[in-house]
Amino acid sequence: MSTGQHEVDRLAAFAEGELGSVDTAAVSAHLAVCAECRQALADVRRGIAFASELEAESMPAALAGDLRTQLVSPASAGWRWPAAAAALLIITIGAGSYWQMHRPWAEMTEAAAAPTPFEAEGRALHRALLEGAPLDYRPADDADAWSWLGRQRGPTAGLLPSHSPDERARFVPVGAAVRHVGPARASVVSYRVDGRPVTLVLANTRDVPDAPAAGLWSKRVTHRRDPAGANVLTWTIGGGTYVMVSELDGYGQRACFVCHTDPKFQQTIQSLSPR
Repeated sequence: MSTGQHEVDRLAAFAEGELGSVDTAAVSAHLAVCAECRQALADVRRGIAFASELEAESMPAALAGDLRTQLVSPASAGWRWPAAAAALLIITIGAGSYWQMHRPWAEMTEAAAAPTPFEAEGRALHRALLEGAPLDYRPADDADAWSWLGRQRGPTAGLLPSHSPDERARFVPVGAAVRHVGPARASVVSYRVDGRPVTLVLANTRDVPDAPAAGLWSKRVTHRRDPAGANVLTWTIGGGTYVMVSELDGYGQRACFVCHTDPKFQQTIQSLSPR
């Protein structure tokens, strides 16, 4: 049945071909004399086409089905909202929620430009440590390292590692220091990850003139393999700029586990490869 003088409550079903022959004929007759409902039908069809395009972009069937159900369900009595507004609002909210849940948490790109001075100095610091350069403090564990750096007024990461007993034997902080890397006062932590050297350098982004841009929605990591074969990762996030140099296999992303201890984040990190 129609709602009042219009057919708003049956337009979505009409567009989807879900009405019986009698109702289809009635809606068609009404559309022939009602410009408002013809416009509403055009809006509904645009909404349905948009939903179909979202399904083609690998949207999960359950979410796409929910959107379509909301789109074609009968309107409540007295509803006079334009169909396009309702359809697009539902689709936008659904698509936005899906994107927020499934957007890449981190992305890696291959470095295209020459190393910045901050990156180059971080790499040189790693090399110096390999050659025996001393650090200022030998920490008992991760918490001790970052606590000491904080007392020295060095930049500190917002993420405090919490390794399992098994991981503590694989991700071992061996030294910490505060150094000037270019104009920036930087915190330095030297690790052994599976027995291989890793150097993490952190400075406040405001102190790094050549800091890489932070990702807008995802953590943006740049990878470079230097001539000596070391992996160099650089990124900016949360007001901090990082350089991580390692002698690890692959792209060196396993070095990120020194801070990221959550298994789901570790799985994402391990799967990263440069685009």
